[in-house]
Amino acid sequence: MLNVEELKNTLKNANLTYEEFSKICNVPVDTLKNILSGRTKNPRGLTEKAILESINTLTPKIQPPIISNYISNEEEEILDMYRKLSKENKSVILKNFYILLNPDERSNYQILKYIK
Repeated sequence: MLNVEELKNTLKNANLTYEEFSKICNVPVDTLKNILSGRTKNPRGLTEKAILESINTLTPKIQPPIISNYISNEEEEILDMYRKLSKENKSVILKNFYILLNPDERSNYQILKYIK
């Protein structure tokens, strides 16, 4: 189903005018404007399909790749092991991570007592 607000945001993020997107999805610009303004509440199936397919082709181009979502097998194993730890052991791990990531603040153990 076509989400008009999502479509508007996608076009805005892609810096596309209605006219430009009309050419991409092969839908008349007036039809597109009517849909986006809310005048046309239930566009024809083929029109909606053309718009949705065009949005799907645009989305990868306007969203930067999210590298941080990639987790190596080694990282996944570490996460699995961490998940199996008791609450107390997780606290010890978090404190050690804090010390490793902030070596200049090792003397500031005051902050570590807030990690539970």
